[in-house]
Amino acid sequence: MRKTYLLSLLFLLASYAVEACNVTVTANDTTICVGQQVVIVATGANNYTWLPSAPNNDTIWVSPSVTTTYTVVGTGPANCNDTATITIYVTNYPNVTVSSPFDTICAGSNNTMTATGAAQYAWSPGSHSGNAFNPKPEVTTTYMIIGTNNPGGCKDTAYKTIYVKAAPKPLLSDLNPFSPFNNCSNTTGLPNYALSVTTTNNPVVNTYTLNWGDGSPVLNNLTYSDFNPSLNKTYNTFGVFNIQFTANYSNGCSRDTIIKVINQTNPSVGCTGPGNTQGCAPVQYWFKLTGYQQNSPGTIYVWNFGDGTSVTWNTVTVDSILHTFTQTSCTQPGGQFTVSVKAINSCDSTTATVNNVRVGTKPIAIFTLPDTTFCINVPVQPTNISIPAYNTPGCNINTVYSWNFGDPLGANNTSNLQTPPAHFYANPGTYTITLIASGNCGPDTMKKVVCIENNIVN
Repeated sequence: MRKTYLLSLLFLLASYAVEACNVTVTANDTTICVGQQVVIVATGANNYTWLPSAPNNDTIWVSPSVTTTYTVVGTGPANCNDTATITIYVTNYPNVTVSSPFDTICAGSNNTMTATGAAQYAWSPGSHSGNAFNPKPEVTTTYMIIGTNNPGGCKDTAYKTIYVKAAPKPLLSDLNPFSPFNNCSNTTGLPNYALSVTTTNNPVVNTYTLNWGDGSPVLNNLTYSDFNPSLNKTYNTFGVFNIQFTANYSNGCSRDTIIKVINQTNPSVGCTGPGNTQGCAPVQYWFKLTGYQQNSPGTIYVWNFGDGTSVTWNTVTVDSILHTFTQTSCTQPGGQFTVSVKAINSCDSTTATVNNVRVGTKPIAIFTLPDTTFCINVPVQPTNISIPAYNTPGCNINTVYSWNFGDPLGANNTSNLQTPPAHFYANPGTYTITLIASGNCGPDTMKKVVCIENNIVN
């Protein structure tokens, strides 16, 4: 008997020891770059054995070159043991290289640099990301490119110097200092626009090229003497033209300047409405564009109807527009919509308006009931949550309500109050409750069916 007791006690102690052996393993980081060191700590046992091989301590320092899973076997009293694992993920450092078509360029030229060897890139100067960058430097510049591989944020840095030959933008000036390169003050109605241009003397420029932008012949091999005192051009059609003025420098570089020439007139515009612009939504009105016939080509027209909608005409094919107003004007300033059309070109813009567009809405009949089934002689009380009318022209919200409980033999079957008295149904059956809400734009109706049942007799 005593022997059995001792064996049982030893078994219980051994079981307790095994249960107390619970190994866990942690690391100060589980994602590192190649060559970095990580500390792994095991707890929960007295002795530890590691795979891959490491000192038999609870703490080890490792620097794996590839992603590695570490296994620790912990042992304790009474030969208990437990196993835990942890994976250290290893990311390679990038090897960033940068290439470009040319190491020496003219100022302002395209020369896209391309970086390789990493997953992500950051360029400086320029605060640019991505593997390709085209900054168009004006002076010799050294760029720093930081490449990153994730996870781990492993980085490598490369540098690229782009040598820049000077090529300043050539200067082309209009001899008219008051309205350079525009004819917006034209009051003749004719497109003829005489332009006189000149440039500064730059001894490092060999020749110039001038494209007037209107399809006329390009002037090549110009020298400064061709602009002294000026070079003249007459535009014979309305429009907006882009002059391209190019300087060809003695260092082999070319650089151009683009100048917008505006041969338009200040736009004029008018707008008329249909006369009576007071109605109930949804309502349609025609609006007519006027006074636009003499505007220069390239003039656009932007309609704004005051209700949050707009339409843009790039050309005028018809001079009228039909718009549907689906909401009330009573929520707008002055209780009205103001319809406008703006004529816009490179010279200026002009706006015409039609106001007093007043749109009302009929009410929306809405009511709720506490239930759809009631007993006889129990009060049925609807709650009126209707949206009131907007009545034009004054924008008052006066609304007339008409109730019918569908019980012509009962008392108080109808009411004209906003909130009617409760109705008592004396007989079982199915009844339809009707609410009609009316304003000067018309009525709206809502119906609900209720079931009236006899009282339950115990």
